[in-house]
Amino acid sequence: MTRLDLTNYDYGNKLLFLLSIVFLYDKKTYLLFYVIGSVLNYIFNSILKLVFKQPRPNENMKLFQQEMNRRETVDWSEYERFGMPSGHSQETAFSLLYITMVLQNTKITMLYLIIMLFTMFQRIYTNKHTYLQVFVGGTIGLCMGYLFYYLASKYIQRY
Repeated sequence: MTRLDLTNYDYGNKLLFLLSIVFLYDKKTYLLFYVIGSVLNYIFNSILKLVFKQPRPNENMKLFQQEMNRRETVDWSEYERFGMPSGHSQETAFSLLYITMVLQNTKITMLYLIIMLFTMFQRIYTNKHTYLQVFVGGTIGLCMGYLFYYLASKYIQRY
């Protein structure tokens, strides 16, 4: 049986970002909080990767740990070498929860959920992340999505 090639289908996070901009276009405050939240979510993910320094499953764990132990510092630009937490999972979960809370539209929520789950599956299937890395990324993304929805709602109530 031939293994399905999913290596080129890792744009779920970008697709949901663009769809969210379209869906929020007439809700300017929610759109602004979504974009700011997305950027901060991405930065937070990069910082967490540098804190955890956990390799991706396709790395040789022993060689990776030897290299990390040998170094005094890790360059900021190397955050993509690390797998914990999964950025794709974090970004898609952020978009899912934020859009679900703002629009409260079952069909759009189902579309986002399918894209998020496919993205998470793809990250594990292609050996880019472990189950734990995907789970942690998704959980953080949901929390960040709720946080920025809450902040946007409070801002709208106030002004």
